[in-house]
Amino acid sequence: MRKNLVVGILRETKNDSERRAPLTPADVRWLIKRGIAVEVEASANRIFKDAEYKKAGAIMVKKIKTADVLIGIKEP
Repeated sequence: MRKNLVVGILRETKNDSERRAPLTPADVRWLIKRGIAVEVEASANRIFKDAEYKKAGAIMVKKIKTADVLIGIKEP
């Protein structure tokens, strides 16, 4: 039996002024409606507040531990 996919959104660790987000709370809501769990590392800098991700259904964590796929921002 296949386990459910878990997507993890990483916080920016290289640049404290980075505010971009790899997925919006609306994207998170879309994934969750399709049975994909989302873990989000807490971040005070991200353009979207942690509460917005939580309201969208994400699991807020200090450090991602169970995600199958990690999504983050990489500088160009």
